[in-house]
Amino acid sequence: MNCCACSPCGKFVLAGAQDEKLLRWNLETGVKTEISGHESWVQAIAFHPDQKRVLSADLHGVLKMWDYAADAPQPIWSVADAHAPWAMA
Repeated sequence: MNCCACSPCGKFVLAGAQDEKLLRWNLETGVKTEISGHESWVQAIAFHPDQKRVLSADLHGVLKMWDYAADAPQPIWSVADAHAPWAMA
């Protein structure tokens, strides 16, 4: 695990990992969901001020935005060269 954050709604915990995935735990049900879409270690997670979306950054400089509460989250958008390789939040 490289990073971890609790959602503003208090219902989820998200973690970024070296296996290129975001992991989401629903704290009410205990269900873990693996969210795929990155092609490198997920280094940072930050929640959007609207409290409905989360940003994730990986080691290759990719930034993605997700609807973290969706049943099967898919990237809403992605920026390929958003930052220098290391991103930390």
